[in-house]
Amino acid sequence: MKCLVNKGIVIAILTTILFGFAEGISFGVKAGMNIANENIEGLQSRIGFCAGGFACVEIGDIIVIQPEALYAQKGAKWERLIEPPGITTLELDYVDIPLLVRFILPDKGVVKPNLFVGPYVAINVNTAYRMEVYGTSEVLDLDEYYKDTDFGVVLGGGIDFLLKKGKIVLDGRYALGLTTISELRLDEKNRVISFMLGYSF
Repeated sequence: MKCLVNKGIVIAILTTILFGFAEGISFGVKAGMNIANENIEGLQSRIGFCAGGFACVEIGDIIVIQPEALYAQKGAKWERLIEPPGITTLELDYVDIPLLVRFILPDKGVVKPNLFVGPYVAINVNTAYRMEVYGTSEVLDLDEYYKDTDFGVVLGGGIDFLLKKGKIVLDGRYALGLTTISELRLDEKNRVISFMLGYSF
C-alpha cells in the first residue's frame, strides 16, 4: 500500500469533487468491470472491477461536466512457459479522477444517449505481482518500482434511462494512459476498457 500521503491526497480530491459544488448538480454512484492491459506486446488482460461516485453539472441543454472518483483495478498478466509454469499478474490499483465533458445527443424520449471525453489523473494505491504456480499463490510488493500517479484521457459513450425519480446510467469507455507508469521501463502505459452501470439521484 502506498504511503499515508497518497491516502490524504485521495481523500482531499474526493472531498473536492463531491462537495466542491453546493447547488445545481446531481450525484450518482456506479460500478462495473475493467478489462485492463498495457502497451506491451504479449501481455494478457487483467479482469478487475471499478466503482465509485460522480457528479453532473449541466451546462445548457446538451453539455454536462462530470467529475468522477473511481477505484479501478488495472494491470496485466502473462503465462510463464518455463519451469515452473504458471500465471503472473501485475496488480495495479488506482483511484481514478476523470473530468469528463458529456455531450447529450438530441432525443425527446426517456432514453438519452451521450458521448464523452476528458482527461484523468490516477493515484496509485497498490502495486504487486501475484505469482500462481501449481495451485499456490505468492504476492510480491512492487510499490517502489511504480510511479504514484498516472495521467491520460478517457473516451466513451453511454445511455441514460430517465425514471420518475433519478435515472439509470450505463456507459462504456476506453482509458488511454499517456505517461510511463514504471520506474524501470521507459515506456509502460495503462490501457483499460470499462463497462459501468449506475444510478444518478
